[in-house]
Amino acid sequence: MGSKMENLLAKYGRLAIIVYFSIFFLTLFGFWTLLTTGVDIRTWSFFSELGDVGPIGLAYAATKITQPIRIALTVICTPLIGRFIPKTIPEQKEDHNTTS
Repeated sequence: MGSKMENLLAKYGRLAIIVYFSIFFLTLFGFWTLLTTGVDIRTWSFFSELGDVGPIGLAYAATKITQPIRIALTVICTPLIGRFIPKTIPEQKEDHNTTS
């Protein structure tokens, strides 16, 4: 998975980073929303030993657990989004007409 992410960063650059962090913050906000609306994830086996860390701490822990899924989503979504967003840096053409 690591080499796919490295290839993705080499090919898409900033777009891959934006997609990754967008998915990260959506996941974090989603877990935080669940926790603040009354869903108690401390009963799940992953979080039973965390103690009293508050909603943002639990949301972050839940988000970290989903990291492999978020990376896979980034690898899948970045090329799809890249088709619709034009490249901002045009390719430079070499000028072979040199006058001396």
